[in-house]
Formats: sequence, C-alpha cells, structure tokens
Amino acid sequence: MKKICLLFTVFLSFSLQAQDKFVPAPDAPGKWSYQFYTEPEKGGYRSQQNYALSSEQIKVFRTKMDEVAEALHKNPVLLAPLGFEPTVQGSIWSDVWAIRYKTELLSKSRVLGEVVLRFCPLFRNAQGSTRKNCIEVEHADVMINSARHTTTNWENFSGLELSEKLILSDEPQVAFIRPAIVKKWENGVTAYENNLIIISRKPDYWIHVTAGQMFDLQIRYWTDFEKKEGNSLILDMILKDRDRFTREELALPAYASFESAGKVTVIPNQQPWLRFNPAYFDPALTRTAVQLIAIRTLTNAFYQENPSTGVDYTAHFNFVRGLDPGLWLSLLD
Repeated sequence: MKKICLLFTVFLSFSLQAQDKFVPAPDAPGKWSYQFYTEPEKGGYRSQQNYALSSEQIKVFRTKMDEVAEALHKNPVLLAPLGFEPTVQGSIWSDVWAIRYKTELLSKSRVLGEVVLRFCPLFRNAQGSTRKNCIEVEHADVMINSARHTTTNWENFSGLELSEKLILSDEPQVAFIRPAIVKKWENGVTAYENNLIIISRKPDYWIHVTAGQMFDLQIRYWTDFEKKEGNSLILDMILKDRDRFTREELALPAYASFESAGKVTVIPNQQPWLRFNPAYFDPALTRTAVQLIAIRTLTNAFYQENPSTGVDYTAHFNFVRGLDPGLWLSLLD
C-alpha cells in the first residue's frame, strides 16, 4: 500500500510539473507597456537629480521621452505584437562614472535620456496561463543627446572614459574609425554597420582628426605610461613613426593604417580617424532640447535575411525594417 501511495505521489508531482511547465507561445498576443524610472537618490546612472533640474525642466524632458516611446510604439511590429511583449523603460540618463571627477558638469550640461525597448518572449503553460521573460532578451536602446553613443569603438588615448568635459573640449581626447554606412535616407538619418542608427539634422556630428592630433594623443598617453611603468618601448616606436611625417602632412586628416605603431596614414582610405564635433550641440537651445538621437539596434536587418528563429530576435529584426526615419527626425528640436 505504501508503494502504491508513493507511486501515486510521484505521478501527481510529475503531472503538476507538466502543467506548470511554460513553453514558448508564439501566437500569444502581447501588450505594450512603458514606464518612466528614476533612481531615488542622486549619483546613479538613471537619477534625474544629477542634473539639478527644476520640476518644469523635468516635466519638459519627460514629455520628450514620452514622444520617443510613442515613436517606438508606432512601429508596425509593436502595434500588434505576437509571441512577445514590447516592454519599455525611459530614464533621464547620465554617465556618472565617466564624470565622477567633476560632477558639477551635469548641472550645466544638456540633459541626456535613455529609452530601452525589450522584446520579452511570451510563454504559456498547459493551463493557459502566460508569462513573459525580460531577462537577457533582445533590446533596442535609444540614447538622447549622447555624443558618446554615436559610435561603439572609441580609441581612448586619454586614460579617461569619454565625458562631458571631453565632449565640450576643443581638444580631441578620443577618436574612432568611422564605421561603414549600411543605409542612408535622404533626410540625413543614417544606419551604420556597428548597429547604430543616428538621427540628426546636421551631417557634421563627426569631424576629422589630423595626423598630428592623433600622434599628440598617443604620445601623451604613452608618456604617462612610461612614467608609471618605466617602459618606453611603445613611446619610442610612436615617436619614430611620427618623425616620418612632414609638418604639412601632420596637418592633414588622419586615416587608419595598421602597418605602423601610430596606426596613422595621410593617404585617404575608407577608414578615417574621427571624433565627435565639439561644436555640434547648439548652445542657444535649452538644456532639455533634443538635438541628437542614437538607436543601438540590429542594422544588419537592412542587408541580410533574418538569421535567427528566436522570437525576440525576429521581433527586433522586423522592428528595424519597420523604422520610419521621418517620424524619428520629427522628434528633434
């Protein structure tokens, strides 16, 4: 009798587990949701208090973020989602670690924003209950007014992360190689191969770095390295490399070359060294004006077929193909 009871208990346990097991539900209708989030105390990445904004300024910028979220919502893939839920969170954002050495910059600088769209797959159990998973899923990140997020491959020669101080300075503390364009619309919206789409009314958000500037950055960096580590090998190589250039050549735009220590040539190619234009943002506009938008997303959707069968990846992929560049450009002040 005890054996029968034990077998029945085991069978019942497995039956209940089977009923509670959630499996992908690609036909389940999803719901759009958007919320604004701010950390309760000053100092975090997503604390609106970092900028010392008035209540009216916060209201203005939050309204603009709501408009960004609504632009996401109007995408055909998100209007009637199936198999996933578009779960969106907006925050007034700041790179607090990059500017930790001079936090008062935030009380004077333009306001940055972040709107994260997560493609959360839906799951259903045998009883018909559904739940969503938003952990480690596909997502698109919309960054507002962030110079740092216009590219992904900063070559850092300053020993510091890119910050407001560096962005506002005329000195090119950081540089990067221009990513290839995968799609460019007539209104100026551009998609790049590094999974970024830039929305700007001005084409000059990036400018050239000269060969001399590139060498100056590297020499300063490796001079500091020599003082700390007592090793001048790389510094000597870069100094020797710079000596091959004339004064006139050092004033020319720099292009990437990986055949020398300084990675610099003045012979034009498809990989110019660039930096963010310190004169890009219009100081006459308010701190809460939206002047630049960068979307980190799947730009491979513009030149290849969907390589995945995952619900969240497929939704993200089709979302990119449904982007309306005119709608996004209208969000800029």
